[in-house]
Amino acid sequence: MARFYWGLFLIIFSLTSLQAIASEDEKKKKTDLVITHGDIEKYGHQEALMKVGPEIVTGISPSEIFARTHFVLEYLHLTPEPSYQKELDAYSKLQSIEGLNKFLPFFDEKKQLSRFSSYFANDPNQIQIFMDRDSRESKDFSLTLVPNAPPQNIISSHLRATASQPLAGLRIAIDPGHMGGETWDQRTGKFVTDHKGHIISEGVINLQTSLLLKERFEREGAMVLITHETLGPVTDVKWENLDYSKYIPNQIFESTLDTWFLKLVDEAPAGKALGDLVDRDPNIAEIKAKSTANQWEDFVLREDIDARAKKIEDFNADITLVIHYDTSDPASDPNGVGTKKIDYTKVYVPGGFDPTDFASRAFRRDLAKHIFNPYWWNASVSLATSVLLRLSKQLSIDPDRGLDGAAVSIAPGLQARNLNLTRMLGDTAIAYIECLYYNDPTEFAAFLKTDNAMTIGGVKYTYSNRLVKVVDSIEVGVLDFTKNLK
Repeated sequence: MARFYWGLFLIIFSLTSLQAIASEDEKKKKTDLVITHGDIEKYGHQEALMKVGPEIVTGISPSEIFARTHFVLEYLHLTPEPSYQKELDAYSKLQSIEGLNKFLPFFDEKKQLSRFSSYFANDPNQIQIFMDRDSRESKDFSLTLVPNAPPQNIISSHLRATASQPLAGLRIAIDPGHMGGETWDQRTGKFVTDHKGHIISEGVINLQTSLLLKERFEREGAMVLITHETLGPVTDVKWENLDYSKYIPNQIFESTLDTWFLKLVDEAPAGKALGDLVDRDPNIAEIKAKSTANQWEDFVLREDIDARAKKIEDFNADITLVIHYDTSDPASDPNGVGTKKIDYTKVYVPGGFDPTDFASRAFRRDLAKHIFNPYWWNASVSLATSVLLRLSKQLSIDPDRGLDGAAVSIAPGLQARNLNLTRMLGDTAIAYIECLYYNDPTEFAAFLKTDNAMTIGGVKYTYSNRLVKVVDSIEVGVLDFTKNLK
């Protein structure tokens, strides 16, 4: 009977999250972000979009900003970003205007999509996305909406559950965050140590959690991919051999809506004067110089993340779990154990685009893959909700209400955030899990215990029963999710 009531509560909570109801205040706050049929009838399609967009920040026209931006990119001899129209054709006719309006507050809280968008004059279900903000003269891609989104039951159609194998038929990808090991811990700073010299590496506990989950999910019938089963990077490329220059164009494309870039193009028209400014600009010089710090950033956040995303995409995962642990990062000792109890759990799903995240065609493509196919985002929210509930209940820790970066709250502890993997992975239910705060003094002490052991890369690594309890919680959360599939 208790299991029945827990299941009923889970269904209710999941449906509530799927409808994006976090609180009355949040609903009221987000009301003005949507474009209603009334807006379209009153203002016209273009005007309805324009009325929710902020003003430009420079003193020149949007067309001139784009023309000068294009000049800078040509001056730097950058090959233009490709069109993704052919890839995005698969996302036409999967979303409705009403569905898009429900998604936008969680993906575009700052109302930036309207500045790149226009409905076709003769068809309110055809949306054109442009490369140039506000002036809307250079086309990027277009997609078709439908009056009612077609039903999709992709994950449930793959599931072949039996009593002994409840996950049979599913493909589950697990990405253990970071890399682990002394060398990579020092390079990335992803570890916690106390005054006695005890160290917990996040890369190690992420990997241990993932390996234990893989074992359980496979026993329950799923096909499981772990992006890496040993400590270190996922990519086969050695960091010493990486050609960092290949990422210079990406960084510049992604910077074209940054304040420094807008100020640059505001200073002179296209021509020799602007070229001279480009030659002297310290931001462009820094990108081109690729300092050691930037090299590590590119290796970890570009080369290695790209490798993780490609593995998961090639695997065609139904469910993707990204495993991380969090810290409260005390200012006085960023890698130290906290002096007071701070312990929460949270799960991220795709969303939370910052205004600068609309700069590149690749980022706009990633956004489109999420907002124009409602099935996978709804599945991500449902999966994340199930895992979050189990982590909170079974570990006896509260959901984290704090927001990082441009994250948007969906429900307590459940947030939409534009992290690399949540953005890049479109056709999968993804839950990016921050299991708990491992620099909390109680958690740190619990994780130091040597209750169990496993061998990774020929080396014995111990792990605690507290980590096993984290694994228990995520496993049951995934099972809860699959039981409630429609």
